[in-house]
Amino acid sequence: MKVYLIEDEPMALRRLEKLVTELKPSWEIIGSSDSVDESKAFLQSNKVDLILSDIQLSDGISFDIFEEDIYNGAIIFTTAYDSYAIKAFKLNSIDYILKPLMKEQLAFALNKFENQQQAINAAALLKPLFSGEKASFQKRILAKMGSQIKIIETDLMAIYFTENKINYAVDFQAGKIPIDETLEEVMSLLSPKTFFRVNRQMIIHYKAIQKISSISSSRVKVIPPFPFPIDIEVSKEKTPLFKEWILNAG
Repeated sequence: MKVYLIEDEPMALRRLEKLVTELKPSWEIIGSSDSVDESKAFLQSNKVDLILSDIQLSDGISFDIFEEDIYNGAIIFTTAYDSYAIKAFKLNSIDYILKPLMKEQLAFALNKFENQQQAINAAALLKPLFSGEKASFQKRILAKMGSQIKIIETDLMAIYFTENKINYAVDFQAGKIPIDETLEEVMSLLSPKTFFRVNRQMIIHYKAIQKISSISSSRVKVIPPFPFPIDIEVSKEKTPLFKEWILNAG
């Protein structure tokens, strides 16, 4: 996530930077400004996912920035005044936090934004998968085993995974076959209605999901119907999409 801060009080800006970094260390604060004009200039030439903005700035009101067609993303307002709340929510506002800024309030607002983004991304990715459009996918790949070449039916495999830099296909009897294709190449050959890439190391067939267990509030683990030596954990960023996918897979 690329975050931009608009704040004309230096101490408040430093605190905001500190809190955002602590709460979302993987996000990037790409800049800050203390005025309407500087903010407009930055947003006209930079992509931003989220803005945290004071309302009363050194040269006017921040609403002047957002009422122009230069930024259509999400905004979290931070201000000492409650009189702007109604107008703020007419814009694309995620939250309206009154100063002094509390860490718990900011955490709630940032998580709210993140959850909305995950839902939007999941819907956008899933729409073409279940739109009813038919697509053809490669039915077979070839795997070299010594002097032999084995034909692998791609959609009859339970799991594709990487271990020690070697890629494998696993059938429903837990037979493991080394393959030349990378997981990126394999995924491009498979139907996304049938297979899901749960993490960087693993792709799984929906029929290879016997159980799903929670690891945490934001992560799950898949249990296949046969013994498998590696834990199949769905990455945090893919868990919302995985939950949507499994309801419609097949």
